[in-house]
Amino acid sequence: MNNKHIAIKREEIKAGMAVAYPYSINVGWYRNFRYPAWVGCVVERVTPKRTKAVISRKDGSTIDVNLKEYSVYVPDELMTHENECVQKYKDCRKILSDYDNGRWKALWALSDDELEEAHTHLMELSVLFQKTKE
Repeated sequence: MNNKHIAIKREEIKAGMAVAYPYSINVGWYRNFRYPAWVGCVVERVTPKRTKAVISRKDGSTIDVNLKEYSVYVPDELMTHENECVQKYKDCRKILSDYDNGRWKALWALSDDELEEAHTHLMELSVLFQKTKE
């Protein structure tokens, strides 16, 4: 896989072109996740001086992009991988947040076998977290 995304030059952007743009995933005060989330879209129109573009997202909404300040990119496989990592991060964050907010109390309702399985997974997770402290 290529490790670099290819920005599309302003002069090369045309209506109907498939592009992607990034947005940051906040993980704390002044910190973002290591990858941005990538949104695939289509260029609807570009101003004659190529300073702005209107792009439409899959949900039908449109966004005006200032091409002097922001870049759009050629969609690639690396973006798909990064989006998968972002989604896994969000899923894990939601699960941990749910249990941090008292939902762990539902552990009492698990059967003995389910409790054993939960314990095994949580101990494995604890080992992973300990590695980040070292």
